[in-house]
Amino acid sequence: MSATLCIPIEENRGLLSPVSRHFGRAPAFMLVNAATLAYRILPNAPTERPCDACRALANEDIDVFLVGGIGTHALERIRARRRIAVLRTPSGRVADALALHIAGRLPVVQEECCPPEGAPRTSLHVLGAPGAGCDATCSGS
Repeated sequence: MSATLCIPIEENRGLLSPVSRHFGRAPAFMLVNAATLAYRILPNAPTERPCDACRALANEDIDVFLVGGIGTHALERIRARRRIAVLRTPSGRVADALALHIAGRLPVVQEECCPPEGAPRTSLHVLGAPGAGCDATCSGS
C-alpha cells in the first residue's frame, strides 16, 4: 500500500505547484500517491478560524504532511488526531519537496515553524536535518 502525502500549495500547477509557506492559510492541498505520483487537489475553505484546514482534511487518509511552515495549533491538531509525520520542506515546488522526501532529506517538525504575523522568529526544532544538528532557524512566513 502506497503512502499518501499532503502538501499545502499556493496554486494548482500540478507537480510544479508552489508549496505554501503556511499550512493553515494555503489556498489548497495536493494529496499525492507516493508510489505513482498521481495527485488530486483539495481546496482549503477561506476562514478566520485557525486550522480549519485540519477540518477540511479530516476525512482524508493521509500518511505524511510535507509543509513549508505550520503553526502550533495546526501541528497540535494533526498530531492529536493522526500521530503521523509532519516534515518541513523548503520553499519551492511540489516536485522538489517530493524529491527531498524520497531521498529522506526532510526534517521532522518538532515545534511551530510559522509564527503569527508580527511575532518574533522562533526556533524550528528538527530531527535529522542535514547539517543543522537538532535546531534550524525558522524562516517564518
